[in-house]
Amino acid sequence: MSNRLYRSDYNGYYFAKSDLSGRGERDWAYDHLPREVCTLTEEEKDLEEYMEQKRDLMASCSIRCPYGRPVFPPAQAFLLQKEFIMQNDLFCKVFRKMPKGGLLHVHGSVALSVERLINLMLDWNRKIQDNSRQIKIVEQEIPELKCKYAKGTLLYDYQSGEIAEYAVPLEKYLSVKKKRKRLMGMLSLEKRGEKSTSEIWEEINIIISRTVELFKDREFYTRYYEAFFEECIEDHIRYVEIRCDFEKFTEPEKGNWQKRCEGYVVTKASYFKDMMTEVKPDQPDGEFIDAILEALRQTRRRFKEALFNAGIILNAQKSLNPFVKSEREILCKRIDAAIALKNHYINRGREAVIGFDLAGMEDGGCRIDHYAKKIIYRPVGYGYQEENGEDGNEKLRIEQIAFFLHAGESNWYFNDNPGAAAVISKYRMGHGFNMNRVSEVMKGITEGPARMLVEPVLEICPIYDQSLGYCKDIRCHPAYEYMKNGIMCVIGNDSPQVLGNPGVSFDLWEAYVGMGLNLKMLKMMIFITYLYEFTTYATGKVDVERAKSEFGQDWKNFMKEIKDDL
Repeated sequence: MSNRLYRSDYNGYYFAKSDLSGRGERDWAYDHLPREVCTLTEEEKDLEEYMEQKRDLMASCSIRCPYGRPVFPPAQAFLLQKEFIMQNDLFCKVFRKMPKGGLLHVHGSVALSVERLINLMLDWNRKIQDNSRQIKIVEQEIPELKCKYAKGTLLYDYQSGEIAEYAVPLEKYLSVKKKRKRLMGMLSLEKRGEKSTSEIWEEINIIISRTVELFKDREFYTRYYEAFFEECIEDHIRYVEIRCDFEKFTEPEKGNWQKRCEGYVVTKASYFKDMMTEVKPDQPDGEFIDAILEALRQTRRRFKEALFNAGIILNAQKSLNPFVKSEREILCKRIDAAIALKNHYINRGREAVIGFDLAGMEDGGCRIDHYAKKIIYRPVGYGYQEENGEDGNEKLRIEQIAFFLHAGESNWYFNDNPGAAAVISKYRMGHGFNMNRVSEVMKGITEGPARMLVEPVLEICPIYDQSLGYCKDIRCHPAYEYMKNGIMCVIGNDSPQVLGNPGVSFDLWEAYVGMGLNLKMLKMMIFITYLYEFTTYATGKVDVERAKSEFGQDWKNFMKEIKDDL
């Protein structure tokens, strides 16, 4: 018996450690990015030293006072530490001012911070002339309808028919002391007790059920995205890719609003949203996309100096089962409608729809393999036009639209979805949290010839992973190991309304402080988002020079701004 690594002399020990780390020989993927991004200037080295001192101070205080008040923030729930983070020098002087490039992972229905959402609704009620479109709130639980309408449900007056006696004007509700704080609690995960991940997912669905009806009004929908885009610009975000549901607007004067069906359950709100929103793949209704583009135009008019753009990734819910014919039909129609909308806007000279995703709770649902077999690797029309389903000359869906699949949102050892998602997702995949359990997938991604972008890139959302119980202590998050082994990552916020983390500053701060990243890693993650901002997904071409130029200028301005503060 012998330990093959054992060394009795120091030189042998030293060289054995070097071999184990592999840093001397490893061809680190990020080193293939442009030299000006990978190399730190003397000023940047000074900034890095300042950042490391601030981080080390927090760590040393926490280690020396393990039972006292100082607690290392990434080790505790984000919302418990949010006030501390907002007053932290490292956050205020560096991360708030840092250019973020693109926010590539956020869900549109929960994209706006809860504070701004409430202000938006109050402003709406003050300005809207049509009383039937005034926003009301269900102020108490309805015993006979508690599965359909949770306490705190927000809806327009014309939608409140069957629950009119329980709905009061929003401003009247908020006039009572502490009701604003209570509403904020109902629209987010604030101050929730210890719950399992599945219970948290149910809570998120209940939160979504409270706001889902508001998006049926085009004008409100447009104003919502204007407020969201403004929030992004304030955090130095210049490009956003929105995971977006299919929306169908209603006209209150015609009374064609569809009330919640008999089977509706608030704990499965997103599932029923897909079930109830009919999508025609041959003539898809793109009015909701037009509304987002209108919000984008209005935002650009207001912030003329800000270079801001947006793309849309349409999605369906993983709750839909590809083995159930009726649900498979819904999924197939949504993907085909996304393809049609993508082509429609490209023909109009605008790449608005860039891809498709399957979102929602991963555990307990079908494997991505099942969606691949029954839906993704099938031609357009399959699933609802069976006569066209076996035509071998038809292009497969995966050939006609890019997929950005969520995968690896799980702690289960048997979850192998990252493997399937890595094969299907051409550019990026969402989260990829448990990819370290399928090391062969990591090797498959990083092996091969050197190239600037090693894809799929992982969209890491640290606060989301912590809040949903996948990684309760961000110091244990696997993202650092992914990057060290050549997996490329970007940082997203996923669900700012629910999690309380608008913009990207909070997630970047948590990643830097908790995972032990360095400034070079932060620069490279941010630069990757610039590359996607200047990617034409329809052709797969990247304007690298434009990305380098824009990033270089933004970073230069940032370094100049913080020079006097450090």
